[in-house]
Amino acid sequence: MRTPSQILVPLDGSPAADRAIPIAARIAQRAEARLHLVAVSRPIVPATAHIAPGFVVVAPNLESVSRIGLKGHLDARAEEIETLYNVPVLPVVVDGSDAVADDLVAYAAEHDIDLIVMRTHGRSAIGRLCVGSVGSTLVDRAGVPCMLLRDNHPVPSLDARKRWDMRRILVPLDGSDEAEIGIEQALELATPGYTELRLLVVVPRKWAAKENGDYAVPQTVQLANAEAYVNGLARRLEARGYRAKALALADDSPAAAIAGCADAQQVDLVSMASHHRGEGNRLLFGSVIDTLVHETDVPILARRVGMAAVRVEKLEEVANTCGLHRMAEV
Repeated sequence: MRTPSQILVPLDGSPAADRAIPIAARIAQRAEARLHLVAVSRPIVPATAHIAPGFVVVAPNLESVSRIGLKGHLDARAEEIETLYNVPVLPVVVDGSDAVADDLVAYAAEHDIDLIVMRTHGRSAIGRLCVGSVGSTLVDRAGVPCMLLRDNHPVPSLDARKRWDMRRILVPLDGSDEAEIGIEQALELATPGYTELRLLVVVPRKWAAKENGDYAVPQTVQLANAEAYVNGLARRLEARGYRAKALALADDSPAAAIAGCADAQQVDLVSMASHHRGEGNRLLFGSVIDTLVHETDVPILARRVGMAAVRVEKLEEVANTCGLHRMAEV
């Protein structure tokens, strides 16, 4: 992840969705980035349309009123952000032509967005943005890190002088180059000498050495291998001036283990990356994200990399930059 210069905040006119703004604004302030406040205006269909489609009457100015309401909401939020945080803001209402998520993916690609910050349960009658499903689609298809904030995640103070400095970031790993991208995207939000990265590998109790193998590696060997891997990554991070701690757990449910660790370690963020369709990826990426969103209040910085991404860095270049290596196969 490069230092973000263009940050997208999807909004729908609701106070719930607006709660993503303070965190996005502080990241923009720190990175000297521009905020894009984007709402998608959708055609209004009355609730009775499916009952009597031939007799539905819609006031001719209803669509324009909805769009004007969204534009006024975004303009007001933009003025507040510029005053409090002194960062440039671009408020945009997109005339939707596809699904809301598709319109946001297209906007992200067109405007070279580097980071998306959004709440996971914002919705309103005006914007009709169901952020839960939209968030999943953006993670899968936008090709950039998406920060998902649980709706009841505490909203930081609006004091523009304070920055959102994170004390601990949890990075789940599985030995793949793709998962290690989660380290670099975490470092973009970390403060050297202050933020501590907790590097976590979850070892299944039965982890076959080879695909369709006839035997499983003993759990003690699996854990020893995982510990050596994350300890090596931690030492490399410390050599770069960052604080790091290695963790290895044995659990048959990676999602539950990561969620439990996020709470037990009292982390401020979980940073994850995965190949779009990585068959070798031993973390159930979507399942882990869903579990974290529903069972913890910890923000999630998630990214899919691979063929479906709008922009994909070469993994070799990322690995060389990190100075990190894949965990040797058992």
